[in-house]
Amino acid sequence: PIFVATAAGAATTPLNVKPGLWEMTMQIDPSGMPGMPGMPQIPQAVLDAMPPDQRANLESMLKSPEQRAKFESMLKSQQSQFNSQLSKREEERICLTKADLNQPFTPDDTKQCTHRVISSTGSKMEIEALCTLDGGVKTTVSARHEALSPERVTSIVTTKTESKAPGDGRPMTMTSRMNARWLGADCGEVKPVGSSK
Repeated sequence: PIFVATAAGAATTPLNVKPGLWEMTMQIDPSGMPGMPGMPQIPQAVLDAMPPDQRANLESMLKSPEQRAKFESMLKSQQSQFNSQLSKREEERICLTKADLNQPFTPDDTKQCTHRVISSTGSKMEIEALCTLDGGVKTTVSARHEALSPERVTSIVTTKTESKAPGDGRPMTMTSRMNARWLGADCGEVKPVGSSK
């Protein structure tokens, strides 16, 4: 869960919330994500590997203003559908024990990331994670969690990603908003978060 996996760490004060069954609702704001390019550039190696007739058809389409406009319209439609799917609300139920609320980062969290606790109290927590992933991809995650009560938590997580790969240098920013509410002390068949670690 966001307010546990990113919040718990050495010398931090865990959020003052109840252990038990929680329901989380998360929604992603895709507005900071780069849109699709108006017209992709076809690598020369790809063009050279095409059969002559296919290459001629493709080059003809790219030169035609009408075909170009049609293709760009299709890309915009696909981007709109992608953003619509991404921004849908997702719900999940999780089980938290006292150990989950107090545990440090798991080993998987620290292999490629360094963490910094900016502030930590029983009601609010702000942390930052800097990660260097395969392929030179650098990601910065900033998370702000607030326990409105022992039974309600809100979170805002901002993820900034930048790739050093040639032709893929556009930064991407994505913001996730989460609301979590406590359902009860009995988790039923839902396994505790820590049991999978």
